[in-house]
Amino acid sequence: MAHKFYRQEKGKSYWFADNFLTIECKKSKKPWVIFTSPKVGDDDNIFEYSDLGTINLELPEWTDEKTWAITDDVISMSPLFSHPRHGRTYFIPFTNSETSEMIYKALTTSVKAAIAIKENPGYGGHRICFYYPTIILQGRLFESYLVNGESKLSEMDMIPVNFSYRSAKYDPISFIVPIVTENALGKYLDLLERTLNYWINVLRKTVKLSKELD
Repeated sequence: MAHKFYRQEKGKSYWFADNFLTIECKKSKKPWVIFTSPKVGDDDNIFEYSDLGTINLELPEWTDEKTWAITDDVISMSPLFSHPRHGRTYFIPFTNSETSEMIYKALTTSVKAAIAIKENPGYGGHRICFYYPTIILQGRLFESYLVNGESKLSEMDMIPVNFSYRSAKYDPISFIVPIVTENALGKYLDLLERTLNYWINVLRKTVKLSKELD
């Protein structure tokens, strides 16, 4: 797990903005191929674990227009949403076993850790928290997609994958889990920090602290 936070002053009180990353690291001599398709419907609205979560903060009730403007800004900068396509399934070629099992296990592990930390982050006080299940790959990453019925294959350094987690304990939950190559880790972290700072700027003048904790 990686955790970074910023402290924000509010009069004599203070609040925090936090990024939590639950990271599964994988090394593969075989390339990973992620099959993607254009974003549709609610692909840009998966915020529950991948983005916004609150603890002891009263957030403003924005109008639809303002909410959409904020959502558009986040979509343009966040590595979860800025790519025009999302991964739907995956495959490891040139192998006789574990053709997709390694990727599935990595997605599941990072998501389960994000759920656990969201339920018990270990930090109190006034906070706005963002949770990012993430896979870091030491190896080659490819995206396969269709353009006018023709199959395209491109090497990538980062691909967001839509993943639905199902278990006996939880109703099905949808996540966006970025798969990031080792060399792109710095770029990925910079984008997450940029997104966090955007939220801080949006909320700095409008967030209210819970009275019982002031």
